[in-house]
Formats: sequence, C-alpha cells, structure tokens
Amino acid sequence: AGALLLLAGDLQNPGQLELCLAAPEFVAESLGFFLVCFALERVAPYCAQWNRLGRAEANDWWLYISALGPAEFLARSLAFAGSAWLMRDAQAWPWPLSTMAAGSLWPESWPFWIQLLIALLIFDFGYYWYHRLSHDSSFGNGLLWRWHRLHHTPEYLIAQKSFRHSFPEWGADVLLHTSVFLLLGVPAQVVLTLYAITIPIGVLSHANLAVPHLPVLGDWLNLPSTHRVHHDRDLRGGMSNFSAFTKIWDHVFGTYVSPREYTPRSLGLHVNPEAKDQAEAPIAERPLSLWASFL
Repeated sequence: AGALLLLAGDLQNPGQLELCLAAPEFVAESLGFFLVCFALERVAPYCAQWNRLGRAEANDWWLYISALGPAEFLARSLAFAGSAWLMRDAQAWPWPLSTMAAGSLWPESWPFWIQLLIALLIFDFGYYWYHRLSHDSSFGNGLLWRWHRLHHTPEYLIAQKSFRHSFPEWGADVLLHTSVFLLLGVPAQVVLTLYAITIPIGVLSHANLAVPHLPVLGDWLNLPSTHRVHHDRDLRGGMSNFSAFTKIWDHVFGTYVSPREYTPRSLGLHVNPEAKDQAEAPIAERPLSLWASFL
C-alpha cells in the first residue's frame, strides 16, 4: 500500500487514509447489523434448521478476516492511487476528485438526497451487470463465474453467508465502483452515506428471516425472500434478481422473478462430485479448499 501511495504523487491530505482505505466504521456497522440479524434469525427464521454454528460458519468468518478485508484495502488503494495519478495535476489525492476542476461531472450543487439517489442508481447498475456477467459462463471464458461460484456454494442462507466471496471477486467489485465514484467526483459524504445504507441491505438479503413479501417494498428492494430466489439451485431462479440493493434494474432488463410466483426448492449449485473440471467440482468445507477456490 505504501508503494501505491507514493505512485499517487500527492499526499497532502493523509488524514483521509483511514476514512477511505480502512473504513473501520463500516466494519463495525457490518458486524453490528450481523448481530441484529443473528438475533432476529432465532426469533423468526425462514427455516429453523438453517440456524447453524459449525465449521462452515467458522470458515466464513475466517475467509472474511483473512481474505476479504485485505482484498478491499488493496482494491481501494489501487483505485485511489490510479485515479490520483490520472488527475495528478488537480491535486486530487485521495478524495474527492470533484475538487479537481470546475468541469466536474458530479452535480455537487444539487440537494444531497438527489446526489445520493443518483449514486445508488449508478452503484446498482454497475453491480447488476457485473453480477449478471458473473453468472454467464461464456463471458470471459467463464472467469467471472469461477470467481463468483464460491458465493453460491451454501445450501442454506444465513446473514453471514453474505461474506462468502472470493478474493478476486470482492477486490474487482470494490475496485470497479470505487474507481467510478472517484472519476465522477462523487463527494465522500455521498459515498459514505451510500455504504451506510447498502451494507445492511447486503447482510439482510442473505438472512434466514421469514419476512413477508410486501407487494411494493418486496418487489423493489433486495429482501431475503427476493434474494433467496437468486440462490436457487435451479436456473429459473438462479438466473434472476441480480441487483444488489434495489430491484430497479432487474425490472428494467426483465430478470426479476417474484417470490410470490416462484419458490426455490433447494439452494446451492448443481455439481458433479466426479468432475475433473474444477468449475464443476464441489467445494469442501475446509479452509485450504476454500482458499484454493478463491485463489
């Protein structure tokens, strides 16, 4: 990370590093909201048998600490260093790039809630297509799917399964949206507020909660009932509901499937235990196997 900071060429505001790179408040928020979901899962579970505390759950936390944290830090470092290098004449390290020139692309003078809504739509749009292409085995010779399939290995969903992502997938996702926000010049306050909203929704969407599917709210937000369809073992559900936080882009591009019309019978992946191709082989619940999967 130190080398990346030097490449940026402008460290006039190093106090922002904690805010932009480490973001400990988001770790605290994630853990806090997870604990809330953990308690609610014991009160109103969708499936009581899914509330487990075993090796698989320990592995999820181990993955998060040993892989996803470093991946996020590295990805943000790359985004800040690369963007600052591109805008080095504007003294833009590390945030915000909106100060670089009067011709900034971001409408800073607009009301804060409108800026937040625009940022959410951009964030959701980028994630929708990144996620949808991650399920397309023909795109990039199936590379994105090889990165993403680890997230679909669980055969049951609880809040902490939202952490089960591979190192390259998590890093690429963070690098993508962080770079876009930096280059657009989105103010830090807007991005931080966006994360404060989207992080709980991401955790909640994987929670084992018997949340009733409300006709309007459930069709436009990524609630547990909606995201559970996406984790369906069958492709009818598994190739739907790609949006991470709202369902706007699923409605726009015709990939929305309502849980009122379709209920997944089983979750996880269709795998062949004898497959020689690791893209189709099962992933054992062992730390070394999981590391090999995402590396």
